[in-house]
Amino acid sequence: MAGSGVVNCQIDNVSVREVGQDWTLGTGWSIGENKVVGDGTMGANVFGQNVGFTQGNTYKFSFTIEDYISGSIYIREPFNGYLEAVNSNGNYSFYYVAGASNQLDFRGNSFIGSITNISVKEVGMGWDVLNGTITDKYNASLTSYQSGIRINPFIKTGTFKVTFDLEVTSGSCKFVGGGSNEQTYSTSGAKEIIVINPSRFEFNAFNLGWVGTLDNVSVIQVTSDTNLPRINYENFSYQDALGSEEVLNGGFDDGGSNWSLGSWTVQNNTATINGQSGILSQASPPLVSGKKYKWTFEITEYNSGSVKLYSGAGSDAATYENSVGIHTQYFVANGTGKYFYSNSFNGSITNVSVKEYLGQEVVPNSGCGSWLWEPQSTNLITQSELFSDGYWAKSGSPIVTLNYGISPSGENNSVRIQGNNSTAIYHSGGFSATDGRSIYVKATSGSGNIQLLTHNGNTDNVFSIDENWQRVEINTSSSIPALFYAVDMRGSSTNIYDIEIWGAQLEVGNISSYIPTSGSQVTRNQDVCANGGSLATINSTEGTLYGEFSSIASDNNSNWINISDGTAANWLFVGRDFNKVRIYLRANNAVVFSDTTTPLANNNKVALSYKSGDIRAYVNGSEVVNLTSAFSFTSALNTLNFNAYNGGGTQTQIAWKAVAVWKEALSDSELQSLTTI
Repeated sequence: MAGSGVVNCQIDNVSVREVGQDWTLGTGWSIGENKVVGDGTMGANVFGQNVGFTQGNTYKFSFTIEDYISGSIYIREPFNGYLEAVNSNGNYSFYYVAGASNQLDFRGNSFIGSITNISVKEVGMGWDVLNGTITDKYNASLTSYQSGIRINPFIKTGTFKVTFDLEVTSGSCKFVGGGSNEQTYSTSGAKEIIVINPSRFEFNAFNLGWVGTLDNVSVIQVTSDTNLPRINYENFSYQDALGSEEVLNGGFDDGGSNWSLGSWTVQNNTATINGQSGILSQASPPLVSGKKYKWTFEITEYNSGSVKLYSGAGSDAATYENSVGIHTQYFVANGTGKYFYSNSFNGSITNVSVKEYLGQEVVPNSGCGSWLWEPQSTNLITQSELFSDGYWAKSGSPIVTLNYGISPSGENNSVRIQGNNSTAIYHSGGFSATDGRSIYVKATSGSGNIQLLTHNGNTDNVFSIDENWQRVEINTSSSIPALFYAVDMRGSSTNIYDIEIWGAQLEVGNISSYIPTSGSQVTRNQDVCANGGSLATINSTEGTLYGEFSSIASDNNSNWINISDGTAANWLFVGRDFNKVRIYLRANNAVVFSDTTTPLANNNKVALSYKSGDIRAYVNGSEVVNLTSAFSFTSALNTLNFNAYNGGGTQTQIAWKAVAVWKEALSDSELQSLTTI
């Protein structure tokens, strides 16, 4: 470089970058590193840029002040007014309604510092504000009773789920969707409403005096494509879901360590007491009062007396144990310790375990669920789980213990009934002799015969029970039909007087799955599935329809699954017809075949493979149809339905365990393998 005295020079990584683009800087303002710098000399001069605001709309303005020394800064436009000034480091946000100006201007008042992270965002897009303010949420500020917000127009066809978060300081807020789509809310929290064919979408406080906020509004259309019925999980096995072990040295492997022995002694991995009234306890790790726990322990030697375990004041476990074997109890802790109380107990215990009880869980790979297809039904028993109140009349002074053990629901809400040969618990409701009656029952211990559901003078109400839950049912009551007996121990056939019951149900007609009640009758709607299948999954030239099912009731109904074009002209189905398996194909409004040669079994696997000139059907591994009939569907098959080609008809008497559609005709070996039980 001439004149510099430097003979070798290299220049690298040259970068030229524009800074402050789009910004207009008045006197006293300059661009620094990722910020606008004010030196205090700006007077009335501003820095800003043309944004393009929409007059009347609300915007959120955000920025950060750094390196603050003195003065103040505020947003001057697009509002044509002097708004909030700030004068310290920090992050700031303001919500303003734009005026006629398209210019965003910041003005300083002897401001010395820097500004960065400038952001402008419109809020409340699409909403018409009747009265109130839009920020990140809508704020109802009531200068009158006509505060609200709306989207207009909002005309939609279909079913929609609307969810939102509402805060109510005073008054009430109403959602209005047109027609019957409205709901008034007077409490705060997350809300949900289903609206059908809304013609409006509005939240208002007309004459309701609402003060509060509205946030997180969501509208999701609800389709009918996934309205499958409930799943029947009765084929699964269940096990306790448990927390971690709360007992240290529960097998007494380390002698009496971690235990306060009192009058107990520890030897050979057991804790022993010889008839004294003493307490064996462990304080740490502590239990949590109010949580439910599963306790197990083993009595390895028994001579006399009894022993009780508890966690606090002693009222959370009232059962004394007095026999050799493994004992299990579930109860809610009312204290934090683990105690064994000896009621003159002479014997030994070991293998003590205490774990938090979290409910029931399915044993993996233990069964296969099925869809439930049941009619609409009502449980006419209004207290199906509470047998202690006045709804249930009692004779023979039974002892009724609520929340005694784990019911079939997986909760600790079974009811223990202790009685004698004069005990009955019943309700008189003017019931019919043929109403379906059912209840869950088990023996508290042991086994025996018990009479349930109807008067003890009947002969169809004697049930053999053991320590496993079973649902017993009858619908042929002949004596005193107006009464429903939860238990009637007065009959000569009864020889067990200590049982657990749960889930009483009485319904008109067939017996269906359990419907819980708590003070009033409850109706469960019919199970329906519509709009199944599509052109993408159903082949109109060839294919295979498969279903596995079991019959719910032995009646004279016909029930099936089918694929069709939505009419009676082109459809095929598999299912039951009275007491037979029925397989059917119709094309161009003519029956190609209808087969009812196979008797109905407890479980049925049926596959129909269709192709013009090649029709084959298998039931439970055996071929029942093999035809070479030619046929052609006159319109595309595009719908999978349960029962009739249009989804109508009776959909009640089959539990479908599996349904499948193939786009190709399967081979004989594939059909046989698919349907073999």
